[in-house]
Parts: sequence; C-alpha cells; structure tokens
Amino acid sequence: MALESSALNNNETRAPAMLAIVWTECALGIVFIILRFWCRYRIRALGIDDWIMSFSVALTIVTASLITVLAQNGGFRHLASLPADTHSRAVKLDWIEQPSMVFNFGVSKVSTSLLILRLMSPNSKKTRRLLYFIIAITTLLTTLAVIFIFAQCKPPRALWTPNIPAKCWRPEDYSSFTLGQGAWYILVDFLLAIIPSFIIWNLKMKRTKRIGLSIVFSFGVLAGICGCAKMPTLKNLNSRSDITCKKHHQF
Repeated sequence: MALESSALNNNETRAPAMLAIVWTECALGIVFIILRFWCRYRIRALGIDDWIMSFSVALTIVTASLITVLAQNGGFRHLASLPADTHSRAVKLDWIEQPSMVFNFGVSKVSTSLLILRLMSPNSKKTRRLLYFIIAITTLLTTLAVIFIFAQCKPPRALWTPNIPAKCWRPEDYSSFTLGQGAWYILVDFLLAIIPSFIIWNLKMKRTKRIGLSIVFSFGVLAGICGCAKMPTLKNLNSRSDITCKKHHQF
C-alpha cells in the first residue's frame, strides 16, 4: 500500500491546471487589449501606457507558449516520476520559461503606473513623484530578477546539468531576493489600487464612468491579496531536487 501511494504521488501533475490558467489569462488579455486600443483609437488618445500594456500581453502569450512546451516535456510533474534521460531537458525548460513570466509582472505594473500618470493633474507633484519612484524601482527589481535567474550559476547550464564544475549561489540567496521582490510587487499592487481612488472622483466625467474606473483599478487590491497568499510558497524556490513540481505550487 505504501508503494502504491508513493507511485500515485509521483504521478501527480499540475500541468492541466497551469495550462488552463495561462491560456485563460492570454484570452482575457487579448480581448482586453483589443477593446482598449479600439476605445483609445476612437478618442485619438493612444499613449505609451497602451503600447507597454500590449507588450505585456505579448509576454503573456510567450510565457503561455513556453509553459505549454514545458508541460509536454515533463514540467509540473515530480522529477522522480520522469525518465532519467529527460531530467535535464525538463529542468532546463523550467528555467527558460521564467524570464518572460517575471518580466511580465514588472511590465504590467509599469503600464498601470503610466496610465494613472495620464489621468493625473500636472499639479499633483508629490503623487507623480511617487509613481515615477514606483516605475523606477519596479523596473530595477524586474531587470535584476531576470538577470539573476541565470547569473546565479556560472556557467548557467549548471542549473539544469548536474555534476559539472560550477560556482552557484545558495538557493536561499536567490529565494531571499525573490521574496523581497514579491513584497515590493504586493506593495505596488495596493498603491496602484489606492492612488487612483483619490484621482478619479475629481475627474470631470459621468459618475457611472468614475465608478467603472474605480472598479477596474480596485482589482489591484485583489492582486495584492493573492500575492500575500502566495508569499509563503516562495520557499519552494529553494527546492532544486524537485524543481519541476514544487516550484509551481504557488499557482
């Protein structure tokens, strides 16, 4: 019975759930960006925030495609359940899909910050400085996070090729940075939900439109709450022995 239970656990896969999540995000993102561009084109108000958000949607599609390839090559399953000759490929693909996902987190927050800046009065200097600070720190942390994915090992292929001479960070060092980055993203989610509430009600537009905008930006609170719930699972980044499964438990 113990062996049977162990076999069942080893056959566990999160691939169907991950594929459903990422492709649903893609579909919603595509619909959203089409509607956004259509509305902005009609009022002749396309801005840099729209183009950055479209880049974010493109990154979502790239990430979903990489996750699909990963799922087809043993991703989201326990490493022990995969044939030994596929371990290196599965782990390599797992690392390769990370940069686009991490970069997308930062890009979407920068786009939202730029959108809020467009809605604000030029006289709101303190709030504008805060938003520029958010953009700068988010860009810095996101760029470092993408670099650190592969810079944590020299050579980088040591991440997926065992038993080769290499100098690597401790997994705890990398996950500590990721934990700090995640905490910043959560703070930004809440700030980008709260700041617009003080701006929207001073805009000269119909109340229904103000309510609609408030609802849209309030989703940032939900994103922040979800981020808080995921934070404890980031310790799974330390698990290199079962990286193809444990690392994705936060999803």
